[in-house]
Amino acid sequence: MPQRSSLQDGGTRAELQSLTHEQLLQRAGSGQLSAQQAVAALTALQGDAALRRHPALPALFDLLQRDCTELQIRDLVQLLRQSLRLGLRPPPSLLATATQQLCHRLPAEAPSETCYAAWALTKLRFDGVTSLLEAIDAQVQQQQQQQQQAAAGGEEQRHAALQPAPPWLARLSPTLLLHLLWACGKASFRSPPLLQGITASLAASRAASQPGAGAGDGTCPPRPLAGLSAQQLSILFYSLGLLQWSPSQQFLQHASEEARRQLPFFSCQGLSNTAWALTKLGPLQPSVAALLGAAADAAAPRLADFSNQELSMLLMAASSQPVGRSRALMEAAGQQLEARAATLSEWDLATILSALATAGHRPDDAALLAAAAAAERLLPASMPPSSLAWLLWSFAHFRHQPPRSLLRKAERALRGPQLLALYAAEPAHLARLCWALAELGYYSGALLADLAGVLRSVWDRLPPQSAAMVLHSYAHQQFTPHELLDAAAEHLAAHLGDYEPQSVAMAMWSFGKLGVHPGRGLPAGGLCTPDGTPLMTAVADYALRRLQPGEGGGEPLTLQGLAMLLWTFATLEHPPGQPLLEAASSHIVSALEQQQAQEQHGMQSAADGQGAALGSGACLRSVSQVAWAFAKFGHADEALFAALARRLPPAGSAEDAPQSLTLLAYSAAKLRVQAAPELLRALLPAAERHVGGLSSDEACQLLWALGQVGGLAGEVPQPLLDASVARLAADLGLGSSSASARASRGGLSSGGPDPRLLCMAVHALAALQYRSPPALLDACVRAVAASLPGSVSVSLAAQLLWGCAHVGHVPEPAQLEAISDYVYHQLSHARGNKTVLTSSNLVQLLWALAVLQQYMAQLYRLASFRAARLPEGVPEQPRLRRMLREATVLHSVEHRLDPVAAQAASALLPAPLPAPLHHAGAAAPAAQQGGGSGGQPPEERRAEAEAACEALRRAGLSASLKRLSYGDFIVAVERSSGSSSGSSSPSSGRRPRAPPLAAAVIPASVATGRAAVNDPTRLIGSALVAQRVLLARGLQVVPATGGEQTLVEQCMRLAQLGTGDFKGPRAAKEDGPGHWAAV
Repeated sequence: MPQRSSLQDGGTRAELQSLTHEQLLQRAGSGQLSAQQAVAALTALQGDAALRRHPALPALFDLLQRDCTELQIRDLVQLLRQSLRLGLRPPPSLLATATQQLCHRLPAEAPSETCYAAWALTKLRFDGVTSLLEAIDAQVQQQQQQQQQAAAGGEEQRHAALQPAPPWLARLSPTLLLHLLWACGKASFRSPPLLQGITASLAASRAASQPGAGAGDGTCPPRPLAGLSAQQLSILFYSLGLLQWSPSQQFLQHASEEARRQLPFFSCQGLSNTAWALTKLGPLQPSVAALLGAAADAAAPRLADFSNQELSMLLMAASSQPVGRSRALMEAAGQQLEARAATLSEWDLATILSALATAGHRPDDAALLAAAAAAERLLPASMPPSSLAWLLWSFAHFRHQPPRSLLRKAERALRGPQLLALYAAEPAHLARLCWALAELGYYSGALLADLAGVLRSVWDRLPPQSAAMVLHSYAHQQFTPHELLDAAAEHLAAHLGDYEPQSVAMAMWSFGKLGVHPGRGLPAGGLCTPDGTPLMTAVADYALRRLQPGEGGGEPLTLQGLAMLLWTFATLEHPPGQPLLEAASSHIVSALEQQQAQEQHGMQSAADGQGAALGSGACLRSVSQVAWAFAKFGHADEALFAALARRLPPAGSAEDAPQSLTLLAYSAAKLRVQAAPELLRALLPAAERHVGGLSSDEACQLLWALGQVGGLAGEVPQPLLDASVARLAADLGLGSSSASARASRGGLSSGGPDPRLLCMAVHALAALQYRSPPALLDACVRAVAASLPGSVSVSLAAQLLWGCAHVGHVPEPAQLEAISDYVYHQLSHARGNKTVLTSSNLVQLLWALAVLQQYMAQLYRLASFRAARLPEGVPEQPRLRRMLREATVLHSVEHRLDPVAAQAASALLPAPLPAPLHHAGAAAPAAQQGGGSGGQPPEERRAEAEAACEALRRAGLSASLKRLSYGDFIVAVERSSGSSSGSSSPSSGRRPRAPPLAAAVIPASVATGRAAVNDPTRLIGSALVAQRVLLARGLQVVPATGGEQTLVEQCMRLAQLGTGDFKGPRAAKEDGPGHWAAV
């Protein structure tokens, strides 16, 4: 056995140091050295690249392994130390033997050597270091138990952090304690007794403490951990981060305070490791949060000195907590991204971008372009799916559209080299990838199908929030993966209680967006929950519980989630039940009232309250979706619409406001709630502000709602009507840049607007007294005629014809004939006999055909026949009774009634049709007397006629107020005495006739609905009928639309003309296409 005396060892080492490297290695390889001499030989060597490949090294390691039992602890530690110094990697068998010897001799040997050995074994990446740590842990726990037994009979046991350190650990220096803690962290060895012992030893170590202020006189105790250097502090925090173990609050406070004092002396790696570790310690204590913010501020000016890995680790840690999102740090990181994008690895590139996105800091476009170029170089083989998911997610979060070439390379990577890696990727990464593709607008059916197959295999492991994100992404892309949807529906039914309300709402919204019922094609009504409740019913009950406070527990359902759920039920035509609809209404009403009360008292809404949600930009959108769902289910909740009329939520973003305003107006008009007029008046200012963002569909629906409510004519801002008409004209191809306008403003497809909506728009514009341009009306009629036979119903066609006739526009003969023939076929066909045509639509159709002079058409005969069989002969609404009389009188004076029309007229109007003009003060026929039941015009029309009559009388004209046979008021102007007289001379023996009439004045103004709001000189509606009737009877007509002075001048000129100057009704010419002019 070799001698182990220090003298002989010294002589041996001196002798070995005189040898060259080659001689040392040759001796070791020939077996001429002992184990101790082999260790000494390693100490004498100098490391270089050639040494690591020397053929004699295996023989040297074999010698050490064979005689390892003869080495002392310090020799074993020296072996590990010299291996690290020379960059050698001893064989695992030698390291295992050395570790075994260290564990056997642990109780009797110095702790410092053992701790250094554990550190060295960890540096050598030897997995067997865990056995040595377990031996150390057993030694420490044995001593801790002895300390506890000794203190059991004494004073009460103190806190674990304040207990005296175990003697075995107390003998270690701070450096060795940190080495041991670092080795535990690298090996993920989480033994609380050992870790508590290490931290207690550090806190109690005199070498790790410094005297406090006044400590010399005993007035201030020393500061624990104040003696640690900046490097030691960074190792301390990094080791705790590796262990994901948080020591006592007092220890962390001391460590954080000392680290903040020494931050200027931290290296770049120390700052990066410390910031990373702080985010792994669980909920941040105030002192730890302050250290993270200070570290971020300290790193910002030094960011150029960080390596790529250090930079990515620092940003990832800083962005994970609000306190670390220093603006200076993020701006400097954006600059570094642009500068070093070409040198970043795929992990560093994805980490830096995702950290900036998480922190809410968008780099410059130049930095993003550089990052995209770097990613394109790394694809397709050098970027795994996880990094690619984070990369694309960041671009989508920044709303930055990367080059299409990058997205195509990403697709090739995911469908090529990385396809199998998708199955091994985290499910959350797959969800993030789907979301990014949807937000970036990159549609690839093949890629989406591949992702759907992968996701279906891991759906059970997907978190509910990620599952909802995946479904939302597919719905956004309008791609329907049926098998994936089936798996999602089954999982939702089986684990509905595990989903958060927002995830349930998003998942159900996706089914509605794709038009797929969760229980499609399945027996017994579809999927059921474990207790046997159908899925849709269970979702409705789930939403009801989350809406009612105090029931169900868990996170409450937000207004946005409620709107998404109700929208889904309405889209899938599945009633959610009356309780949920009533609860939704009560929820929104109470939230609106709460916010209104807070605003009145000058209080701001709480960040997590209902009022805050309603004050957000998405509030109006959510409320409008709820209202639309109510309209689909016919749930006319007066309280909800009345509350919205009193307090309208903010319109929100310019993108969502037009659709939200349209849906809310449409729903109120569809349900015909009492608060509809007031609500629409409240919507008008916002609609005027956002009219530029309306699409054709939205413009038509908004116009329909305004016209349907009634009573808003003259109140709708003309710029709103003009802009809506311009939008329709652009999408109908009437503008030179219509196609580009549709593309830039998100308009409709190349097929043009929906013909049904065009019918509604034309009818609404006429009801709002708006005289649309003839070219627009012709284009609408052409579009509707071209779509026939199609989805245009008889009632919509009747509304279209009425809208044209009301403003005096005659469509092109061919188009008018096509629409008339279609309506006639629908009403007279075997199935058409069952066509439901309301009384209002029937009267409007008959009136329109009469104004358009379609007396000979078969449709007119059929409409007259149906009108004669209305309940009790005529409808109850005064306006409809008046329209029927107008149509019949117009027909009687312009065209001879055929037998069918005469029979209908006699049923509608018992009084003789060709009745003469009646004085307003004289008794009218029985059919014309009475109030609204007789269909008389409103009283304001009589007041308007009386005002015109008085103005003419003041001018010296002979004027009188008269009434037509159907009850309309006019002013009759007689000829002056100097003009040709129509009376007989006294010598003729005939009875003198009444003086002839020079003209008939038709009072017409915007206020009474007889003139257009955008052109008050144009007659519309009943004023057009009165003009046609008077012209047919040989009277000259003066529309009272130009003011009192103009009216007097025109009547005076006509009163002075002779009879021969009148050209008769046949002389009336059209003023432009389809418009009758006054004579």
